[in-house]
Amino acid sequence: EQLRKRPILVADAPGFVVNRVLTRMTRVIMDAVEHGTSVEEVDEAVMSLGMPMAPSVLLQMVGPRVANHVLERMHDAFPDRFPLSPALAALADGGEPVVLEDAPRTREQIVEELLQAVADEIHRLLDEGVVQEAADVDTGLLLGAGWPFFLGGITKHLDQTGISERLFGETLAETRAGAPA
Repeated sequence: EQLRKRPILVADAPGFVVNRVLTRMTRVIMDAVEHGTSVEEVDEAVMSLGMPMAPSVLLQMVGPRVANHVLERMHDAFPDRFPLSPALAALADGGEPVVLEDAPRTREQIVEELLQAVADEIHRLLDEGVVQEAADVDTGLLLGAGWPFFLGGITKHLDQTGISERLFGETLAETRAGAPA
C-alpha cells in the first residue's frame, strides 16, 4: 500500500499472468507478419482495441531479444500454445521479419484471432488456478499492461462480446479457479 501498488495473488507459474497473456498476443501478431501482413496493418488492428501503443512500438521498447527470450521460455513450458516465431527470432538477430507465406490477415481476422488466443490463455490461467478469478486478470492487464479501461477489463470485454461463451460455454467471470474445463 505504501508503494501505491495493487497486488493480485498469483500462483508460481511460467509467465505468471501479464507475460502469459501478452506473449499469446505477440504470437498472434507475429503469425500475421509471418503470413505477409504488414507491420502497419497489424498495428492498426491491435490499436483498434484501444491499446495504449502499437505492438511495433512495444516491441521496440521491450527489445526483440527480450521478447524472443520470453517466447522461448513460454515455448519451453507450453509448446503447443507458444510456438517459436521465425519472424521474432530474425528481429532478435537484427534482421528483418521472416515471411513464411503470402496469406495476409485482415484487420478483423487479426482482432478475432488475438481475442480468441487471449480468452484461451485467461481460461487456462483460471483452470490451472494461477489466479482465483477473472477480475485478477483484469487488474493485472489494466494496471500492468495498459489494457484499455473503457473496455472494463479484458475478461469483461470477452464476456460481453460473447467470445467466452462461444469458446467455453460460460463466461470467464463464471469460470472458477481449478475447475475442469
